[in-house]
Amino acid sequence: MVCDFYKVQVFNYDKKHPYKPFKITELRRHLRIFSRLAGFDADSEARTEIELNTDASYKMAKLHDALKENGYSGHELEVYLVRLLFSLFADDTGVFEKSTFYNYIKASSSDGNDLGGRLSMLFHTLNTPPEKRMTTLPEELRRFRYINGSLFAERLSMPFFSSKMRSILLECCDFDWTQISPAIFGAMFQGVMNPQERRELGAHYTSEENILKVIRPLFLDELQEEFERSKSTITELQAFHRKLASLTFLDPACGCGNFLIVTYQKLRQLEFEVLKLLSESGQMVLFDDPTKVTVDQFYGIEFEEFPCEIAKVSMLLTKHLMDQEISHYFGGNFIDYPIRDNASIINANALRLDWNEVIPAYRLNYIMGNPAGNYGLIA
Repeated sequence: MVCDFYKVQVFNYDKKHPYKPFKITELRRHLRIFSRLAGFDADSEARTEIELNTDASYKMAKLHDALKENGYSGHELEVYLVRLLFSLFADDTGVFEKSTFYNYIKASSSDGNDLGGRLSMLFHTLNTPPEKRMTTLPEELRRFRYINGSLFAERLSMPFFSSKMRSILLECCDFDWTQISPAIFGAMFQGVMNPQERRELGAHYTSEENILKVIRPLFLDELQEEFERSKSTITELQAFHRKLASLTFLDPACGCGNFLIVTYQKLRQLEFEVLKLLSESGQMVLFDDPTKVTVDQFYGIEFEEFPCEIAKVSMLLTKHLMDQEISHYFGGNFIDYPIRDNASIINANALRLDWNEVIPAYRLNYIMGNPAGNYGLIA
C-alpha cells in the first residue's frame, strides 16, 4: 500500500493489476480491499462484491415492483429503469457533478406528485445538446451535461409517483453506486424483473473467472505474450496498440453483456500498460485522449429486449470507469461525453439472423459467449 496523505494505492500481487487509487476521504468505501488484514479468507472480497451488486439489484427490484404495481409496465418500464440506473451511476462516478441527481430528486414534492414530470424533463434535457436547450431552462437542469446516445432518445409516457415510490428512489440514490460492477450487476438487474429468477438471483451469472477460461486461450494469452515482445521498441509498441484497436468481437447470445464487458476491460487494461510505457518514453501527448480501444469494436445479439438494453448501458458504464482510471493515472480528463459511440448490440434471434447484418464476417476476429441452456427452444 502506498499513500501520499491524499490518495491511497493498494497492490495485490495475486492480481495482475492494482486497485484503482482512491482518496483518503473515500476510505470507508474501499474497506473490502483490506479484508485479508481483518482475517477474512481470500475469497471474501469477491463474495462482498457479489453481495454489493445483489443489494443494488434488490433496491432496483423495489422500484420496479412499485412502478409496475401502479400500472407502468412492459417496454416503457424496462427502458425507464435502465435510464434511472444510468442516472444513479452517473451521480456517484463523475458523469454528473456529485449528488446533482440526488438533489434534483430530493427537491421534488414529498408526496411524489411532481416527480414523474421532473424526471421526464431531466431525460429530455440529457438528450438535448447545450446549444439547443432553451435559455429559460431552469438552473437545476442546466447542471446536467448532454449525454447523447440512444439511451434518452425515445419519448416515454410519464409515470406518476407516490410518496412511497419517491422514498424508494431516494433509497436507491443513497446507495454508493461506485461499488457496483457492470459485469455482475447487469445479470442481477435482469433477474429482478422476473419473480421466479429473483429467488435465484445471480444463479445464471457467468463469473469473470469462467469468462477468462474462454477468452484467455482464445486470444488474451496470445495478446499478453505479444505485448511482452513489443516492449523492445517504441515502433513495435505502437503497432501493438493499433492492433488492439483493430480487433472485433461478437457474442451472438450476449445476455446482459458479461463476455463483452470483461473482454473490453481486459483490452483496456492491456492498452493501459501500453500507454504507461509510451508515456515513460515521451511518445504520448497527454492533452489528447490517448486511448484507441473503443466500445464500437464489440458486437452482440440478444433475443430478449431488456438484457439487450442492460448490455448497452453496462458497456457505457464500463467505458466510463476505464476512462476514469486513465484520467486519474495521467492527470488528464479523458471522460468521453457526449457519447460518440457504443457497442452494437441488437435485439434479435441469433439462430435466424444472418450475422453478417451485425458485422460482416471479413471484419470479425473473434466469436465467444455462453448461450443459455434453453436457447434452442426459441429457434
